[in-house]
Amino acid sequence: KKDFIFTSVQIIKPIYNSDQLHRYWADRTNLFWIIYTNSQFKDTNSMRNYPNLKSHLDQFKNVITSSNKPYGLHRSRKQYFFQGEKILSLRKCSSRPVFTYSNFDSYVSQTYYIIKTFRINMKYLTGLFNSSLVEFWLSNRGKMQGSNYQIDKGPLLEIPIHKPSEKIQLLISILVDGIIFSKKIKNEYCHIFEKVIDGFIFNLYFYDYMKEREIDVLEFAEQDMEKVLQGQNFDNLSDSEKEKVIEQLHTYWSQPDNEVVKRMAQFKEKSPDILKPILESQQLSVE
Repeated sequence: KKDFIFTSVQIIKPIYNSDQLHRYWADRTNLFWIIYTNSQFKDTNSMRNYPNLKSHLDQFKNVITSSNKPYGLHRSRKQYFFQGEKILSLRKCSSRPVFTYSNFDSYVSQTYYIIKTFRINMKYLTGLFNSSLVEFWLSNRGKMQGSNYQIDKGPLLEIPIHKPSEKIQLLISILVDGIIFSKKIKNEYCHIFEKVIDGFIFNLYFYDYMKEREIDVLEFAEQDMEKVLQGQNFDNLSDSEKEKVIEQLHTYWSQPDNEVVKRMAQFKEKSPDILKPILESQQLSVE
């Protein structure tokens, strides 16, 4: 029996959908499982090590239309893409694009594209892709179906990706960590963190422009984060310590006289030609 369980687990995988995969974060608790097979399972003898799974699939042999039948999935993808750290991009989104960070094995259907890279911090990339700037870019340069986003491979590959210093990538990844953790403990701090990520991203793409108008926020947000973290690695903190960091940053960025807050409040006024259209477009899509 133990051998049966062990061998079955080798091809039964957790599958996720939009009920578990949200903007920024993924709920690890899956509701469904998939028998994940490939073209090798065209062979009728391929399931001999999985007799119970074979009996289950044989019930549906008259309706299975896979090109790899009787036991292989149709157009299965390499399992490497589902394993470990990745970003899951929902292909059709209502209201806003959805990019989900996942660092655990999560199998998905063809309704998602899977992004994996070792060339840039994946949490930074999650923050960038979920930002108002990329949302605006996709609404104008991507493919729309009415107010819905259709995020195909072409637009994804064409997103202009700014690769900042490792330090800036790390700071934005900490904010993404803060959003993910806030979602898990269901507090209301995510909105402010997303606004600060927007400020970071604007600053990276329009550095001189924002500096000239005194609405650059990167330096000031960095100072706030360094005061709170005091050299600690957010990933290595306990849940209670993470919650404390998030609360402290939320307190900083809730104060009207905070430099980051003051500058973000002036985005539309001091940048009517660039930042105002981006931010107002994002507000309309949410409404």
